[in-house]
Amino acid sequence: YDELCTGERNEALYTVVETNLQQFVEIIGGVLPGIVLSSIGFESNGGCKCGCGVKCDTAYMRWNCPGDIGYACDTSFDAELL
Repeated sequence: YDELCTGERNEALYTVVETNLQQFVEIIGGVLPGIVLSSIGFESNGGCKCGCGVKCDTAYMRWNCPGDIGYACDTSFDAELL
């Protein structure tokens, strides 16, 4: 349609604009939640030495975070907590 109206082919320009717009939206969508969470004081993993997928060195320990330690009766990952 644009070529009929203007006599020029501009599909490359449209592709560049669309791609850059998508990238800007992805950047904002990826960075903005982190900024908001950090501004309200969120700390990822809270300084935990182990837990959340990181195996603890001590037997029967499930996690070790400042002020909180979790133990289980079994060394398997899906063991019931004490």
